[in-house]
Amino acid sequence: MASWALSSSSANSPSPSPTDAGAAEYEFMQAIQAYRNQSGRMFPTWSEILEVAQSLGYTKAKDAIRGQATPRS
Repeated sequence: MASWALSSSSANSPSPSPTDAGAAEYEFMQAIQAYRNQSGRMFPTWSEILEVAQSLGYTKAKDAIRGQATPRS
């Protein structure tokens, strides 16, 4: 896991609340906020967002086909 994914958010940045989102969504928002604080970039690129998601363990599903959505439970 990247070091920025575990750092705390700065005091002057709004922090997402776990009551506003599910656990996975909250973890992702915290990781993005930590990345923003570490990098100094308010608006990360899509490549940087993908890097954050992958640092949390997210991977592309093996059976995913471009243009076809996988059913959600």
